[in-house]
Amino acid sequence: MKLQVKIQLLTFSSEVLNFIFLALGLSVFLCGLWILFDIGNLLTAHPSDELRTVGAGLLMIGGVVVVVSVVGCVSAVKENKILLLTYQGFLIVLIFGQLFITLLLLLNRDKIEKKLDNTLDHLIVNYTGHTDMDTLVDNIQYYVSPRFITSLTKSIK
Repeated sequence: MKLQVKIQLLTFSSEVLNFIFLALGLSVFLCGLWILFDIGNLLTAHPSDELRTVGAGLLMIGGVVVVVSVVGCVSAVKENKILLLTYQGFLIVLIFGQLFITLLLLLNRDKIEKKLDNTLDHLIVNYTGHTDMDTLVDNIQYYVSPRFITSLTKSIK
């Protein structure tokens, strides 16, 4: 294969990979927005710093991945050395940032789990059937309970 064909193949592969990462970054970013700003979720039912940390972490990671992917796409198309070095620097920052957020979430895992349990207990105890938060409990029962019971019965057998 000629050198020019190899370079074009590498450029195409880089563009495809960066578009995939762009889609993944947007989905993580939107999940963070959903956790932080949705009205009928667990965070608005019983607010806590731990749950806000999870939402902010997803928002931050998603935003950084989107920026890095856009820089990667532009640098692959333009084949500019400075943009490629900037992309490499962003990738290093992204890796360290993800390691830090993962470590932070692992250290606070028990707190987050307890807070989610307490919030769900609070919603169940205060269930009246007439508020927006009661709709959240209804949705949890409708969507989660059958799958959970099915998986439990399969694991017992």
